[in-house]
Amino acid sequence: MVKIPLHLFSDIQPKKILVIGDFILDTYTHGNIERISPEAPVPILHTQREESRLGGACNVALNLKTLSTDVEVIGAVGKDRQGQMLKSLLEQQGLNVDKLLERNVPTTTKNRLIVQGQQILRIDHEEAKFLTISEENAVIELFKESLDDVDVVVFSDYFKGFLTKRLLKEALQICKERQVISIVDPKGHDFSRYRGASLIKPNEKEAYMAARAQREEPIENVAKTLFEVACMDSLFITRASKGISVFHRNEHQHFASEIYEVKDVTGAGDTVCAMLSFCMAQNWGLDVAAELSNIAAGMSLEHVGCKSISLSELSKRLLKLHFTSKVFENENLYALNQILSKHPFSLLKIDSSMQFSANLFEKILHLENPDLELVVFLEKYDLELINILNSIHAIDYIVLSSVCLKQLLDTLHPKNIYLFKENQLTILDRKQKLFAS
Repeated sequence: MVKIPLHLFSDIQPKKILVIGDFILDTYTHGNIERISPEAPVPILHTQREESRLGGACNVALNLKTLSTDVEVIGAVGKDRQGQMLKSLLEQQGLNVDKLLERNVPTTTKNRLIVQGQQILRIDHEEAKFLTISEENAVIELFKESLDDVDVVVFSDYFKGFLTKRLLKEALQICKERQVISIVDPKGHDFSRYRGASLIKPNEKEAYMAARAQREEPIENVAKTLFEVACMDSLFITRASKGISVFHRNEHQHFASEIYEVKDVTGAGDTVCAMLSFCMAQNWGLDVAAELSNIAAGMSLEHVGCKSISLSELSKRLLKLHFTSKVFENENLYALNQILSKHPFSLLKIDSSMQFSANLFEKILHLENPDLELVVFLEKYDLELINILNSIHAIDYIVLSSVCLKQLLDTLHPKNIYLFKENQLTILDRKQKLFAS
């Protein structure tokens, strides 16, 4: 396991990622089943609500947008109501739809029927039809025009007809000529279509199928075959509960997955693809990318439907998994800022003259609230007091410097501010009083 330092997030640089591929509309029909149809021995679903979300390549783009990345998209939709809905959803997320072709093909739509949080059936509306030569020409020109200032290109292939063999060949060659990182999320058994990519990210089943290998074959042999077929620089195989295996031509590493509760696997691959692309754009290395992808995928699996993971959520999960200390100082302050920007919190300042006591412990427990994080500020302290506070479950985070706290409060606003002084807990009406007390 690679321990990810929280201060890594403070080094994030502005990057631009282009996502190109098959755009899919995901719809969800939620309801209850209480009886069997009199017409046939099948259950009757009583619909309660319906919703639409971004799927396929646009879910990758949404995940990247949630990671505060500048994202461009190239794809296609049909000239139908579903296509307009998909474009509207993209625009609502701040994504530009000017480079989406409108084709005389139905928009690929996947409707999932959900009962009590469980998917019982999926209905697909699609017509996988490859781009015409004129459509290929238009997309290739769009691709060339879009590569300015792009750090990474993600090819999200669901084999719905958009990423043709010619389009892939020319686009991957352009990436190589312009020294732009190319990442392919593949589909199908022919990985020669992705020849020359910087990295290919199949799941384990796809990797074995493309290598035409039996399941008992070692994963290392599968990787060797895929390198011969596709000539990529790196291979990033997601293996569900077995984690992620990263291969270069002469070395490989395996990264175990975190334990998680699986509610729905929908979109987990897109989450990994986005996290991997984000990390490669930041030049963090594939070891860091594998660890963060494992964590993000686990978080995605805990939700029904596609779930985009933010830096705030990722920071909080990293803290829970890899850090025993709740103390935040300057080097990891960015991570705390990300966490608190999405989670309401109360702030408690403990006066420097106070020692730990039963009264202080009681007051801290009194402030515990499942809907609010509790941040404790200590301007002066001793190690024994920090260790005690670090062990109290009701306390979520500890800040030790007034400089750090001022930086946080420049952009964040506590729901409640408290001062514990002279064995009394008082409420402060303004955060400025924290530094005057």
